[in-house]
Amino acid sequence: MRKCLKRVVPVVLSFAVAGSMVLPNVARALGDFDLDSRVVHTPINEYRADLAPGVKEKHYSFEGSDGKKIESFVVEVDVQNPSVSIEAGTPDDGEEYGLQPVRQQASAADGENHKVVAAVNADFYNMATGEPNGIVFKDGVGIKDQLRQGWGFLGIKKSGEAVIGSTAEYDVVKDQLQEALGGNAILVKESQVYQTPKTGADREPRTAVGIKADGSVFFTVIDGRQEPYSSGISMPDLAQLMIDLGAVTALNLDGGGSSTFTTRTLGGDDLEIDNMPSDRGERSVANSWLVVSEQPSDHSFDSAYVYPYDQSFTPGSTIDFGAKGRDKAMASAPIPDADLTWELSDASFGTIDENGVFQSNGKTGQFHVMLNHQGKEVGKSIIEIAAPVEISFSSPELTAARNSEIPLGFKTKYEKRIVDWKLEDVEFDIPEGLGTIDEEGVLHTGDESVSGTITARLKDTDLTAQLKISVGMLPQVLFDFEEDLGTWKTATANRGEKGSLSLAEYPEPVRFGDQSLKLDYDFTDAQTGTTLGVYTGPGVNTEIEGDPQSIGMWVYATPEANGYWLRMLIADGNNKNQSVNLTAEKPGIDWVGWKYIEAEIPSSFTGPFKISGTQAIRMMSTKSGITGPMTKGSLILIIYVRCTEKKSMIYILRSLSP
Repeated sequence: MRKCLKRVVPVVLSFAVAGSMVLPNVARALGDFDLDSRVVHTPINEYRADLAPGVKEKHYSFEGSDGKKIESFVVEVDVQNPSVSIEAGTPDDGEEYGLQPVRQQASAADGENHKVVAAVNADFYNMATGEPNGIVFKDGVGIKDQLRQGWGFLGIKKSGEAVIGSTAEYDVVKDQLQEALGGNAILVKESQVYQTPKTGADREPRTAVGIKADGSVFFTVIDGRQEPYSSGISMPDLAQLMIDLGAVTALNLDGGGSSTFTTRTLGGDDLEIDNMPSDRGERSVANSWLVVSEQPSDHSFDSAYVYPYDQSFTPGSTIDFGAKGRDKAMASAPIPDADLTWELSDASFGTIDENGVFQSNGKTGQFHVMLNHQGKEVGKSIIEIAAPVEISFSSPELTAARNSEIPLGFKTKYEKRIVDWKLEDVEFDIPEGLGTIDEEGVLHTGDESVSGTITARLKDTDLTAQLKISVGMLPQVLFDFEEDLGTWKTATANRGEKGSLSLAEYPEPVRFGDQSLKLDYDFTDAQTGTTLGVYTGPGVNTEIEGDPQSIGMWVYATPEANGYWLRMLIADGNNKNQSVNLTAEKPGIDWVGWKYIEAEIPSSFTGPFKISGTQAIRMMSTKSGITGPMTKGSLILIIYVRCTEKKSMIYILRSLSP
């Protein structure tokens, strides 16, 4: 069992207006869903939280008409609030082009009584130079003031008014702009779908900004490329969703792996990433939109938020509630040591003691848990007690090492929402020798090599789920190249790179056996200032048996290989291509000699997996000729599948000098 199966986002429970404490709207979470949209077919969950006076965060989880899940994140900004502003974020808060993650751009812009409480990625950009495609106005200065034909922009006038437009509108408001950044399509105009480029037909991660009829601004981020967690959204559906969220005009911003949604930690002072970027981490981007609160913070207790919030638990659960303090600016504040009491909105669901420990008596439904200070309510949480109607494992099969621990990914759901379960709720039928399962749903294997099927049964129901598992599986060679090249071939990014394949034979380094695959690469005559790539793969997607947890390889690097970014492409169980990084983009390969590198396969990916037929190995140079290398050399490789304590796949790769 896990106490938090998703990010806990409690509702902010009070804020100051004219010196008095006011309780804001409590989130109508769980089954209560207030977004009326053609894009929403099956509502799953909603939560809301105040981030600062005049700034609200929302999260909508739902299924579209095709049954695919979509996770959306929204931050609403009241531009009429004098303590709130929207500003353009740039690397190091400067005026030079470059690339930097959104959170670092936000941190660079922080100052006294100038706190970034939310931020999203903004314009499209040149991945090599960091130059944004659209205009850049920062602090009233036009860093880049030529708007390309067909491009749009969001601008904040010196008066504080927000405007979205294209070339015609830009010519009118150019001299009035305080902050402005670009976007590639005006999705909504006069409350109607306006521009949805043909390139936007696929489901992808998206970022957009809208302006409502009252002048307020909201930013939306949609996660994607991560089924079943979130499938993404097409641009036409994004435009409709923006309208249904209240936009009279809306602009599409950069999406894909750039889509980032970050907010101030509730009860804290630092920013955290709320969404799950499809690159499994923050991408460095050219610019961002920052939501800034100038409300003075004194870190004196004014309100609290209560956690866990917006979660479901099985009947009979024991839940430990806690709270964190906030001041009037909604920054962190210490919780008082005394005069705190806990209370249930409906005592028929169970009991809660002076320490915030709730004991369910089995009654199902939703209720609130309140925290009072000196007799006044300062915090509130909403909780659901629900009997699951669905159980499953996250993958149909797993492989594990002997004497290891591996999470089984067992889940229970009610109305498509995750329900936190306890060991007393489930009977596990475990074949002899496979091991034992603890209360967190983690399998502890023994010292035997064995395989079998684990069956889970939810007590007092007919619900069952099965998981095939192999313990102590021996290494398996996927490609040994002992006979010939087979169907392996090369490809490039078509920017002047060259690549070719041959067989390396003893006495050349072959690592094991008599032959290995040799990849020759040559970037010396390729384009500069861009992203280059030489790729190789088996020609067709090749299935990986079992349930790999990570992908790795041994690399023997020479100085010529330093700086290259090594990645792999795999196809998931939904036949969706997913990139995994074997090195970071920067510094890339930064060693000489042998080194083992690996990339975890995120738990959000669904198997079975296949190695890409064209890009099983991706050797890339970003900002070629500027900071990225442009050399030539050879790679020799042999590919294995292995199960060890920490990895279930090993790729052996050797790099030779030219």
